[in-house]
Amino acid sequence: MTSAPDDSRLAEGAWLLALRTPTLPPATHTNTLIVGGDRLLVIEPASPHADEQARLEALLEQLRAEGRTLAGIVLTHHHVDHVGHAERLRERLATPILAHPATAARLEFAVDQTIDEGWSLELGAGCSVTALHTPGHAPGHLVMWEQQSGIAHVGDLVAGQGTILVDPSDDGDMALYLDSLCRMGKLAERHGSAVFVPAHGPVQHDGPAITRHYVAHRLAREAKVRK
Repeated sequence: MTSAPDDSRLAEGAWLLALRTPTLPPATHTNTLIVGGDRLLVIEPASPHADEQARLEALLEQLRAEGRTLAGIVLTHHHVDHVGHAERLRERLATPILAHPATAARLEFAVDQTIDEGWSLELGAGCSVTALHTPGHAPGHLVMWEQQSGIAHVGDLVAGQGTILVDPSDDGDMALYLDSLCRMGKLAERHGSAVFVPAHGPVQHDGPAITRHYVAHRLAREAKVRK
């Protein structure tokens, strides 16, 4: 069996590509995560650029050449810098697109299956992915948690660079966002070795710490506003 490039392998059963997207500065890329054993989920195929799309498709072809199949494409939410490759990938690889119902309602293209809190999928080799509904940044925001490795694609719940915009004019909700942060922090603490893959920026290897930082930062800003 051949193996995928070492520079894309995040852990056993997890591959990561940072692909250029039209996102908000200082970020310039969106992280696409592939997880699974003999079946694979592609989480956040975001880039609209042909050269970046070719990078992801080449990695997927290598993984398929190892005998793996694609089980689906998951979108964490509806924003343009998170969905740019989804339709093309579905067409090229005959793979369904999955998203939360609130995300599906905001997209310009149809999804094949809506998923919500508690949805899970066995992917072989001990890999199992569970969806967690984490609204706030966007109404349909999902975190995808791979339980064996403790790796979670957290979308725009946190960022490895820059900050997270919570925009009421785009259905953002700060109270829900803080609740989602606290929930993910507690889950990460219980797991003990949680690794967060944010949509933008470097991987965060201490999930509890990054969520505590985000909650404290937001509450401090709120206190300044109140003062």
